[in-house]
Amino acid sequence: MRRRFYLTGAVVLLLALVASVALVSADQPAASSTAQAAGTLEGPRWVLVSYAGPDGKTIQAIPGTETTAQFANGTVSGSAGCNRYSAPYTVDGNKIQIGLGMSTMMACPPPIMDQEAAYLANLQAAASYKIAGDQLTLANAKGSIVLTFKAEIPISLTDGVWVMTSYNNGKQAVVGALADTEVTAVFGADGRLSGTAGCNTYNAPYTVDGSKIQIGPAISTMMMCPQPVMDQEQRYLAAIQLAATYNIQGTRLELRSVDDALLASYTHL
Repeated sequence: MRRRFYLTGAVVLLLALVASVALVSADQPAASSTAQAAGTLEGPRWVLVSYAGPDGKTIQAIPGTETTAQFANGTVSGSAGCNRYSAPYTVDGNKIQIGLGMSTMMACPPPIMDQEAAYLANLQAAASYKIAGDQLTLANAKGSIVLTFKAEIPISLTDGVWVMTSYNNGKQAVVGALADTEVTAVFGADGRLSGTAGCNTYNAPYTVDGSKIQIGPAISTMMMCPQPVMDQEQRYLAAIQLAATYNIQGTRLELRSVDDALLASYTHL
């Protein structure tokens, strides 16, 4: 379900009344480094730092929420903190105009919805932009800054530890990780994938070619743990061996099959 966003009050009312399934992200990977992002509106994934409230005062983005903007091919899209959105935009020098947009219609707690409403209203009020290093600011027609972003430093596959949040159980369903277990993945630069599968540690060979990935059979220790831990472990290890592509957006990693079915998702530790 989608709707247009106009002004702050209408957005808050509509979002508070209606809940729907979130729109599938269409964001593209960020630029390869913050240095490359400097001076360019398109390419980086911009993360909200602060915004102007209804009274014009600057408010820091709520910690733990992620509000983003990515400009590409005349469309700005991202997360508004609760819902996903997209809107057309045009630029002329440092002037920018962002048109009426579409967003999903989920409802989140009031502070997040208030921030989201102000953010979407400020996007439409933007009249100019400025990039300084890794910072993007949008100002309204009076020259007052209404949104401040920072270019995201992208995470690579081999950067640190990924913690599994959901996996395909082999029954055409993606289920969340068990609450009291931790399943991890570390993609070594040497082409070895290792981690804990919830009970046992494992390792497996892997290769990448662009966004394509292939994971070989896993070798694991032989400890026994209670159910359903063992069932999750076995199904997780089976799922990742079907991986054909991977995608990183922000701090989230997804492994997908050759027919684009989600096999496992992770968050960066």
